[in-house]
Amino acid sequence: RFAPAVVGIAFGSRIMAKFQFAHNFGSGKMLIEFIHIKGGSPVNNLIRMNAPTEYIKLQYLNITHSFYYQLVMEASDERVNYKPEISHCYIDLMFSQEEADLSGVGGDPSVWDAHLTEGITMRDGVDGAWIHHNHIRNMSHAFIAIESLDRTNDYDTTGVRNCYIEDNLLEGDNLGYSRAFNIMGGPNLSGVELCRNNTFRRNRCYDMSTASHLFGENNLIYSNIFSYVHCQYNEDGVLVDGKGAVPWAFDTVPYDGHSSVGNMVVNNTFYDVGSAIGITDQSNLVYNNIYAN
Repeated sequence: RFAPAVVGIAFGSRIMAKFQFAHNFGSGKMLIEFIHIKGGSPVNNLIRMNAPTEYIKLQYLNITHSFYYQLVMEASDERVNYKPEISHCYIDLMFSQEEADLSGVGGDPSVWDAHLTEGITMRDGVDGAWIHHNHIRNMSHAFIAIESLDRTNDYDTTGVRNCYIEDNLLEGDNLGYSRAFNIMGGPNLSGVELCRNNTFRRNRCYDMSTASHLFGENNLIYSNIFSYVHCQYNEDGVLVDGKGAVPWAFDTVPYDGHSSVGNMVVNNTFYDVGSAIGITDQSNLVYNNIYAN
């Protein structure tokens, strides 16, 4: 069975500190649940899981008023975070764009920036994550991200693969720059594709304001709902309502060594957006993708 474990400083029913799971803790079969985490650093991850871990389970957490990256799973070598599960969590920045711009740390709004928040980030070494039935609001880079930072190096990381992101409610609310998902993969110098065989399905993604990215290999996006904010332009065609919108719901426009190979996008619903998909092959690494409804 899972053994309950908590790292943090408790103030009443809230935890106002950073969680960190690392291999020197021997993390395995750990359950974290029913905690309200309020506030966090604008320059450090709030919760971080460093590979290797296995069967870490987080559920029924409330994470609010925290800028920057909320929950990060990552690796620096061939080891992975194996089959983590994140479910029934509520994650909300809780600040409007205007409030965030006026916040700042030490009087410097550029440090505490609403454009630097992510909900759940899987990076470089995650295998078999199950992200389901979460409610995430006001994340203004990506709500859920799958990515590799090692694609331009011949490192040992094995990428993010075999993950399921399903049945989540994602709401952009009133921030000026928000995307539902971010799959940022490409081959490393050995030709190994680092973001592959992931599934994003049955998610409801409302009031987004910029395109989601779909790179990587053999990823499946289906049965999702995507809606976008109503953008306002002046007579010269200049965006005037502060939203960082683009005219499509998501894009396959790889850059900087990314690729998009064998991905499938089927039976999704898009509305309040100029077009569903933007595709441009800037890297000669876009082929064998299927887009169909």
